[in-house]
Amino acid sequence: MLRTDGVFIVSTPNKKNYTDRYNHQNKFHLHELYKDPFEELLKAHFGHVRLGASIVKVAPCSMVIAGTLAEWRQWTGLPFAESGPTIVPGALSPVHVSLEQDHAVYVEPNLWVRHPLG
Repeated sequence: MLRTDGVFIVSTPNKKNYTDRYNHQNKFHLHELYKDPFEELLKAHFGHVRLGASIVKVAPCSMVIAGTLAEWRQWTGLPFAESGPTIVPGALSPVHVSLEQDHAVYVEPNLWVRHPLG
């Protein structure tokens, strides 16, 4: 939920430069959009939209949440029944599960970006 005076920040690949250019298919991307349809979608819901920031720095481990499988089951209601990447609804990245170690970890990357002023 975003407050009326809140700021929504999103980082997403442009399908043209990510999937089409390199013929890369990311199984974790449920939807991918080109720049213009993405901008139209945002403008339909927000009064002010600005695209085109430049990336200043990548933060590959911006947020890390580790826990036992019992903790992850309690937090998410998911079974975590096999090792490997597991999709958690609403998460930006998969949770990496190890049944052998009774451990799962979520690592969320982030970007620092700069928009030109004016």
